[in-house]
Amino acid sequence: MKNDRFEVFTSFLIAVVTILGAITAWRASVASIHAGDADFDGLSASIRSQEERVLNSVRAYEHLRAYTAYFRYNELGYAIDASSSIHANREKSELLDIALDLQYLFFPARYLNRDGDYNLQRELEERWALSNEFKDLNPEPHFNRGDAFREKANILTLSLIIFAISFFFLALSQALNNFFRYIFAGIGGMALLGGLCAMLIFEFSV
Repeated sequence: MKNDRFEVFTSFLIAVVTILGAITAWRASVASIHAGDADFDGLSASIRSQEERVLNSVRAYEHLRAYTAYFRYNELGYAIDASSSIHANREKSELLDIALDLQYLFFPARYLNRDGDYNLQRELEERWALSNEFKDLNPEPHFNRGDAFREKANILTLSLIIFAISFFFLALSQALNNFFRYIFAGIGGMALLGGLCAMLIFEFSV
Protein backbone atom coordinates (compact mmCIF):
# COMPACT_ATOMS: atom_id res chain seq x y z
CA MET A 1 0.00 0.00 0.00
CA LYS A 2 2.78 2.38 0.93
CA ASN A 3 4.66 1.61 -2.26
CA ASP A 4 1.50 1.98 -4.32
CA ARG A 5 0.83 5.42 -2.86
CA PHE A 6 4.43 6.44 -3.56
CA GLU A 7 4.15 5.23 -7.15
CA VAL A 8 0.89 7.09 -7.65
CA PHE A 9 2.31 10.26 -6.10
CA THR A 10 5.52 10.25 -8.17
CA SER A 11 3.57 9.39 -11.32
CA PHE A 12 1.34 12.38 -10.67
CA LEU A 13 4.40 14.63 -10.22
CA ILE A 14 5.93 13.28 -13.42
CA ALA A 15 2.71 14.08 -15.27
CA VAL A 16 2.71 17.59 -13.79
CA VAL A 17 6.36 18.08 -14.79
CA THR A 18 5.62 16.89 -18.32
CA ILE A 19 2.70 19.29 -18.71
CA LEU A 20 4.61 22.23 -17.20
CA GLY A 21 7.59 21.47 -19.43
CA ALA A 22 5.39 21.57 -22.52
CA ILE A 23 3.78 24.84 -21.41
CA THR A 24 7.16 26.37 -20.59
CA ALA A 25 8.62 25.38 -23.97
CA TRP A 26 5.62 26.96 -25.68
CA ARG A 27 5.87 30.20 -23.70
CA ALA A 28 9.64 30.41 -24.32
CA SER A 29 8.99 30.02 -28.04
CA VAL A 30 6.33 32.78 -27.92
CA ALA A 31 8.71 35.08 -26.00
CA SER A 32 11.41 34.50 -28.63
CA ILE A 33 8.94 35.39 -31.39
CA HIS A 34 7.93 38.57 -29.54
CA ALA A 35 11.62 39.46 -29.12
CA GLY A 36 12.14 39.12 -32.87
CA ASP A 37 9.05 41.22 -33.59
CA ALA A 38 10.24 43.94 -31.20
CA ASP A 39 13.68 43.97 -32.85
CA PHE A 40 12.03 44.31 -36.26
CA ASP A 41 9.91 47.21 -35.00
CA GLY A 42 13.04 48.83 -33.58
CA LEU A 43 14.91 48.50 -36.88
CA SER A 44 11.90 49.87 -38.76
CA ALA A 45 11.70 52.86 -36.40
CA SER A 46 15.45 53.42 -36.80
CA ILE A 47 15.18 53.38 -40.61
CA ARG A 48 12.19 55.74 -40.51
CA SER A 49 14.12 58.01 -38.17
CA GLN A 50 17.10 58.27 -40.52
CA GLU A 51 14.82 58.75 -43.51
CA GLU A 52 12.88 61.50 -41.76
CA ARG A 53 16.08 63.28 -40.70
CA VAL A 54 17.35 63.25 -44.27
CA LEU A 55 14.05 64.51 -45.70
CA ASN A 56 13.77 67.23 -43.07
CA SER A 57 17.34 68.33 -43.74
CA VAL A 58 16.73 68.44 -47.49
CA ARG A 59 13.62 70.58 -47.07
CA ALA A 60 15.23 72.88 -44.52
CA TYR A 61 18.36 73.45 -46.64
CA GLU A 62 16.17 74.12 -49.68
CA HIS A 63 14.53 76.86 -47.63
CA LEU A 64 17.95 78.12 -46.58
CA ARG A 65 19.05 78.35 -50.22
CA ALA A 66 15.84 80.21 -51.06
CA TYR A 67 16.53 82.57 -48.16
CA THR A 68 20.07 83.13 -49.41
CA ALA A 69 18.71 84.05 -52.83
CA TYR A 70 16.11 86.31 -51.20
CA PHE A 71 18.81 88.04 -49.16
CA ARG A 72 20.97 88.57 -52.24
CA TYR A 73 18.17 90.03 -54.36
CA ASN A 74 16.98 92.16 -51.47
CA GLU A 75 20.42 93.58 -50.81
CA LEU A 76 21.03 94.20 -54.50
CA GLY A 77 17.69 95.96 -54.83
CA TYR A 78 18.29 98.31 -51.92
CA ALA A 79 21.83 98.98 -53.11
CA ILE A 80 20.56 100.53 -56.33
CA ASP A 81 19.94 104.26 -56.34
CA ALA A 82 16.50 104.41 -57.99
CA SER A 83 16.67 108.16 -58.41
CA SER A 84 19.58 107.97 -60.82
CA SER A 85 17.53 106.81 -63.83
CA ILE A 86 14.31 105.17 -64.95
CA HIS A 87 16.25 102.00 -65.82
CA ALA A 88 17.76 101.89 -62.32
CA ASN A 89 14.34 102.36 -60.76
CA ARG A 90 12.91 99.51 -62.86
CA GLU A 91 15.83 97.23 -62.01
CA LYS A 92 15.48 98.02 -58.32
CA SER A 93 11.76 97.24 -58.44
CA GLU A 94 12.36 93.95 -60.26
CA LEU A 95 15.00 92.80 -57.76
CA LEU A 96 12.81 93.63 -54.77
CA ASP A 97 9.83 91.87 -56.39
CA ILE A 98 11.93 88.73 -56.86
CA ALA A 99 13.05 88.92 -53.23
CA LEU A 100 9.44 89.35 -52.11
CA ASP A 101 8.32 86.33 -54.15
CA LEU A 102 11.10 84.24 -52.67
CA GLN A 103 10.09 85.29 -49.17
CA TYR A 104 6.44 84.37 -49.53
CA LEU A 105 6.68 81.35 -51.82
CA PHE A 106 9.93 79.47 -51.21
CA PHE A 107 10.74 79.58 -47.49
CA PRO A 108 8.70 80.08 -44.29
CA ALA A 109 9.20 83.62 -43.04
CA ARG A 110 8.57 82.57 -39.42
CA TYR A 111 12.12 81.25 -39.22
CA LEU A 112 13.61 84.68 -39.87
CA ASN A 113 15.31 86.10 -36.79
CA ARG A 114 14.97 89.70 -35.75
CA ASP A 115 18.42 90.42 -37.19
CA GLY A 116 17.30 89.01 -40.55
CA ASP A 117 19.21 85.72 -40.38
CA TYR A 118 17.51 82.42 -41.14
CA ASN A 119 17.11 80.10 -38.11
CA LEU A 120 17.89 76.76 -39.74
CA GLN A 121 18.28 74.90 -36.44
CA ARG A 122 14.83 75.94 -35.24
CA GLU A 123 13.23 74.69 -38.46
CA LEU A 124 15.03 71.33 -38.14
CA GLU A 125 13.92 70.93 -34.52
CA GLU A 126 10.30 71.82 -35.27
CA ARG A 127 10.19 69.48 -38.26
CA TRP A 128 11.59 66.67 -36.13
CA ALA A 129 9.04 67.31 -33.38
CA LEU A 130 6.22 67.30 -35.93
CA SER A 131 7.48 64.06 -37.46
CA ASN A 132 7.51 62.39 -34.04
CA GLU A 133 3.85 63.25 -33.55
CA PHE A 134 2.74 61.22 -36.57
CA LYS A 135 5.42 58.53 -36.92
CA ASP A 136 7.17 56.06 -34.66
CA LEU A 137 10.78 57.29 -34.87
CA ASN A 138 12.17 56.11 -31.53
CA PRO A 139 13.74 52.62 -31.77
CA GLU A 140 14.90 52.40 -28.13
CA PRO A 141 11.58 51.29 -26.56
CA HIS A 142 11.29 48.51 -29.13
CA PHE A 143 14.85 47.31 -28.55
CA ASN A 144 14.33 47.43 -24.78
CA ARG A 145 11.15 45.39 -25.15
CA GLY A 146 13.03 42.90 -27.32
CA ASP A 147 15.73 42.54 -24.66
CA ALA A 148 13.08 41.95 -22.01
CA PHE A 149 11.43 39.23 -24.09
CA ARG A 150 14.82 37.59 -24.73
CA GLU A 151 15.54 37.57 -21.01
CA LYS A 152 12.14 36.02 -20.42
CA ALA A 153 12.81 33.34 -23.04
CA ASN A 154 16.18 32.56 -21.42
CA ILE A 155 14.64 32.21 -17.96
CA LEU A 156 11.85 30.02 -19.28
CA THR A 157 14.46 27.86 -21.00
CA LEU A 158 16.27 27.58 -17.66
CA SER A 159 12.96 26.54 -16.06
CA LEU A 160 12.64 23.91 -18.77
CA ILE A 161 16.05 22.52 -17.79
CA ILE A 162 14.98 22.46 -14.14
CA PHE A 163 11.82 20.57 -15.11
CA ALA A 164 13.99 18.06 -16.99
CA ILE A 165 16.09 17.56 -13.86
CA SER A 166 12.91 17.11 -11.83
CA PHE A 167 11.63 14.55 -14.33
CA PHE A 168 14.93 12.65 -14.15
CA PHE A 169 14.96 12.37 -10.34
CA LEU A 170 11.28 11.50 -10.12
CA ALA A 171 11.65 8.78 -12.74
CA LEU A 172 14.79 7.52 -10.95
CA SER A 173 12.94 7.38 -7.65
CA GLN A 174 10.37 5.05 -9.20
CA ALA A 175 13.11 2.69 -10.31
CA LEU A 176 14.49 2.26 -6.77
CA ASN A 177 13.16 0.21 -3.87
CA ASN A 178 15.31 1.59 -1.06
CA PHE A 179 15.52 4.69 1.09
CA PHE A 180 17.17 6.71 -1.70
CA ARG A 181 13.94 6.72 -3.66
CA TYR A 182 12.51 9.20 -1.16
CA ILE A 183 15.61 11.40 -1.38
CA PHE A 184 15.46 11.44 -5.18
CA ALA A 185 11.70 12.06 -5.09
CA GLY A 186 12.33 14.99 -2.72
CA ILE A 187 14.97 16.42 -5.05
CA GLY A 188 12.60 16.01 -7.99
CA GLY A 189 9.78 17.69 -6.10
CA MET A 190 11.99 20.63 -5.07
CA ALA A 191 13.20 21.03 -8.65
CA LEU A 192 9.59 20.98 -9.79
CA LEU A 193 8.68 23.71 -7.32
CA GLY A 194 11.72 25.83 -8.23
CA GLY A 195 11.03 25.55 -11.95
CA LEU A 196 7.37 26.41 -11.42
CA CYS A 197 8.23 29.51 -9.37
CA ALA A 198 10.75 30.73 -11.97
CA MET A 199 8.26 30.13 -14.78
CA LEU A 200 5.42 31.99 -13.07
CA ILE A 201 7.57 34.94 -12.00
CA PHE A 202 9.03 35.61 -15.45
CA GLU A 203 5.90 34.64 -17.34
CA PHE A 204 4.14 37.71 -15.94
CA SER A 205 7.18 39.99 -15.86
CA VAL A 206 6.84 41.16 -19.49
